[in-house]
Amino acid sequence: MRMIKILLYHRVENLTEDFNMLAVSPENFRAHMKYLAENYRILDLNENISDWFEEGTEDAVIITFDDGYYDWVSHALPVLKQYGIPATMFITTGNVGTEKEFWTDNLHRNILAGRNYKDFFHLKTDYFDVKWPTQTLQQRVELYQYLRRLLQISPPDEKRLYLRRLSQWSGCPEIGRDNRRSLTEKEIQTLASTEGISIGAHTVTHPSLKWMTKEEQWYEISESRKYLEQLINKKVDLFSYPFGTADDFSDVTVDILKEMGFEKAVAGYPGDIDAESNLYTLPRYTIRNYDQEDFVKYMDFIFSKGNQNCMEKECGVGKIGYMGSIENDMQVLKGNENILIWGTGYCGEELYSWILRNGLKEKLIGFGDNDVSKTGTCFMGYSVYGIDQLRQREPFIILTKGQYAREISKQLCDCKTGVIHWII
Repeated sequence: MRMIKILLYHRVENLTEDFNMLAVSPENFRAHMKYLAENYRILDLNENISDWFEEGTEDAVIITFDDGYYDWVSHALPVLKQYGIPATMFITTGNVGTEKEFWTDNLHRNILAGRNYKDFFHLKTDYFDVKWPTQTLQQRVELYQYLRRLLQISPPDEKRLYLRRLSQWSGCPEIGRDNRRSLTEKEIQTLASTEGISIGAHTVTHPSLKWMTKEEQWYEISESRKYLEQLINKKVDLFSYPFGTADDFSDVTVDILKEMGFEKAVAGYPGDIDAESNLYTLPRYTIRNYDQEDFVKYMDFIFSKGNQNCMEKECGVGKIGYMGSIENDMQVLKGNENILIWGTGYCGEELYSWILRNGLKEKLIGFGDNDVSKTGTCFMGYSVYGIDQLRQREPFIILTKGQYAREISKQLCDCKTGVIHWII
């Protein structure tokens, strides 16, 4: 029986800094498309779902893009045309043709991409009077995480106010970097006029829709669609939920899409598709900057029909086997493997709270820490292990998160005691 997976890309560009890991290099993107064209049937999201399952049994993929960066035209489109690959591109319309960055990029630029930082950031408005320390990198990373969530769930006027306060604090101008700009109107028209490329709506300001009123959601969805339809002179029937987790849209959002006559909507979490799938919650797999070897392994994994041991067989013990958000880590959520959290600081506590909220406490076997003085102590009622002790245990999943997650993950790979899941 045919299996179908929807793949999600964001950017095709070489970036020296990519904090949210959304960019795939042009070289790797070309390798991805070549491999897919040679090994999978490639379907069009515009087609009826019944048509996806009508002919053939070979596995198939659907290519989608989110947000609306300029590099879709310069780097993605030529490759898609070369291999005859259809794709759907979901565009956030608020910054089209401007020099402003997407608010997520702008947030990062203000907090993490500068050089001279003040001792604290003070957000004072009608609703807030809060100070966050910003002297250290860890403090600024935490500020970024707090404000990213705040801006996600804030209406546009409040979002602009918070960003204005942040710009005053950092000294960064509103005009953004050239390599973070949105598409222009002409570039969108170029995409829309290309055979096999379809355009979908992705709101005006890229909010987490679930946290908005019905009227605010209606505006975000309808205005982005209206703008695109007038620009490309075509009907826009496809929608992508910004951020796309189950906590970013609701039944109200789905009802709005149905009432407006949208035909399909895609989410941002992974999952299987069959002929009975809900057309308004189609799952997708986010693609990172995998080289060809890792991309092949990843594709083999997601087509493994839910085999929870596949990650270990493909990536092997002592490898980083997952990189992404904890909410999308299906091996942790649905697998049978034991779990160890690396770190007894803020990030360790955050991962532990998530484990508790999701009823996974029975899988947790303890914590690990690079600080040898903590080895053998107790944290949250669990033993704390050092790297040397891990070599004596059976394989398990190790969760890492935080400022030093990359370096720690590399160290843990050497001890070959588990599959490392790098949570971002």
